Amino acid sequence: MPEYLRTDRRAPLAYLLACVVIGYSCARLITGIHSGLLLSIGFVLSLAAIVSTRKPAASKVWLLCFAGAGILSFWAYAQIRTPDTPNPQERHLPAREIRLRFKVEQTHSPNPEFASISGVARILNPPPLSRLPKNSQIFFQCHWPPSPLTQLLRGQHIEALGVLTPIPDPPSDGSFDQYLTDRDIYYRFTRISQIQLIQSAAPFEQRLHRYQKRLEQILTLGSPDEPTIAKVYTAILLGQQESLSDAQLEHYRHTGTMHFFAISGLHIGVIASVIAQALLWIRVPRHLGPFIGLPLLLSYVIVTGSEPSAIRAFLMAAFFWGAYAFKRQRGPIPALIASAVLVLLIAPEQLWHLGFQLSYIVVLHILLLGLPLHRWLRDRTQPYRYLPPANLSFRQRLIIRSLDKGLLLFSISFAAWWASVPICATFFGYITPLSVLTNLFLVHLIGLVICTGVLSLSLGLFSLTSLSLWINHAAWPLIELSNLVIHTSLRLPLHVLNTEWMTEPIGYTLICLQILSLYYAHYRDRRPQAIAEDVWDSSNERFSP
Repeated sequence: MPEYLRTDRRAPLAYLLACVVIGYSCARLITGIHSGLLLSIGFVLSLAAIVSTRKPAASKVWLLCFAGAGILSFWAYAQIRTPDTPNPQERHLPAREIRLRFKVEQTHSPNPEFASISGVARILNPPPLSRLPKNSQIFFQCHWPPSPLTQLLRGQHIEALGVLTPIPDPPSDGSFDQYLTDRDIYYRFTRISQIQLIQSAAPFEQRLHRYQKRLEQILTLGSPDEPTIAKVYTAILLGQQESLSDAQLEHYRHTGTMHFFAISGLHIGVIASVIAQALLWIRVPRHLGPFIGLPLLLSYVIVTGSEPSAIRAFLMAAFFWGAYAFKRQRGPIPALIASAVLVLLIAPEQLWHLGFQLSYIVVLHILLLGLPLHRWLRDRTQPYRYLPPANLSFRQRLIIRSLDKGLLLFSISFAAWWASVPICATFFGYITPLSVLTNLFLVHLIGLVICTGVLSLSLGLFSLTSLSLWINHAAWPLIELSNLVIHTSLRLPLHVLNTEWMTEPIGYTLICLQILSLYYAHYRDRRPQAIAEDVWDSSNERFSP
């Protein structure tokens, strides 16, 4: 069996991840228990777990003590770290005018249609009667340019007068309010006036802003007469979804292709593959490649705004690629679980973000469902299986390779779609069955767009703008072809199915059943009979092309 199909399921950190998820869930569902009491009980259970390790027959006791200590410890940790959720009565109070001092943490691209700019900020000194706790987050929106400032940068301290509006509880499914509450943002700050700059952004943030503008200029070199293509190009490479129109966003949502416009696993995976291949071409040893490639990958994540999805994907790549550097046993599932544990330790609130849930559930399904499904399909559809490889003609080899790649792409696309069905049905109110087929074409097209964009940016940063302009022209027909595939799929029947009846308990129950069924299937696959069949297949592998 090819090496990329071997899925190593041994991940001891999975027990710790289970404790983290259960502990954080208890902290969110059960309130009023003091953190000190939880930590005390957890400490006693951890001592019991240490004592039970001296008795080989007490393995079940050790597991129960370890699980109890882990769950209670992370329960207390989540209560300390996660912000308090406003009660429903506060979130239904009327809007009021207030003066706030806040720190800008994220800015979205200015919307020329409404002459406004928006972003996320953190409260510094809330007024006594503002109902806002210190360090809580708000969503702000003001006129562009924000007079008397010429620009808004991350890290600036600003004082302004505006209208504070609580987001009702619960927000409508799939709305922007739902997105904000998933990020623990419960207030909007709009109609801003009397803006005063209290503290400028750090020099690093100012330099980062200039780099972002420079990257936008490189990607728009030689842009066609239709500006929408250039906006799609910059949205794919830099994650600037704000530059897309409402009609474009609606089309991408209904075709299940919005993930192409967020710096996520596809972008990081393609760029990491390009960097790794380039390092192999210049004869860099494999164990030294991560020390060069990972800093370059991290630079791309930082320049594009350090979005949570990009950081999660970078951590997955860092754990997997870093195993080469330290000559450790590598596997995608251990890397996936290790990155999830690290993300949740740094930011516990990420567990309740839809982006976090989609990222890890989709990747887990690709590893546990997509790759085995590809192997199963390949073994049952492989042509010329009884011919020796040396006797295969060029046409036969091409047919075998094309069929294998097509089955692999279909298996991965189906696994990703199947993983996202419960979340999309629950929180967005619809599912897109045809996205399985749409992604078959778009993954390759968008992958090529990302490759051309990275090459264009690399040359442009070295002042080779003429080459960047020439390479940008290679991306325009790819984007046009991608739009053609998307618009064609929208004309097909049943491209969107409404699921407004789906509730959160049903959705999360389906997710748990999906994951448990996958692990059960792989557990059965490791029975003695299955192992013997796997050994028999491996011994006869040389007879298959």
